[in-house]
Amino acid sequence: GAAKRAFEEGTVSADLPVKTIEKTGAGANAVTLLVAAGLAATNSDARRKVAEKAVRVDDRLVTDPLQIVPYPQSGAFKVQYGKKKIVLVKPT
Repeated sequence: GAAKRAFEEGTVSADLPVKTIEKTGAGANAVTLLVAAGLAATNSDARRKVAEKAVRVDDRLVTDPLQIVPYPQSGAFKVQYGKKKIVLVKPT
């Protein structure tokens, strides 16, 4: 699919929304990424979604909302909530 291809090639697929975050430190945690992606309204909303085991970053299930995910070498984080909501978050 487009999302898999976009992730593998490090390119942004036209059918996935893209948001940006400012780089700080070595990476970003799931809470920051969910809020930046617009998939969570608040930090506590983001933590609840992680607790539901409904969040994936770069196709990996997130179990710790504050675990730092290293910045991707190129392209963007693939942030996913549930099965259908996928947003690319590009560090700048």
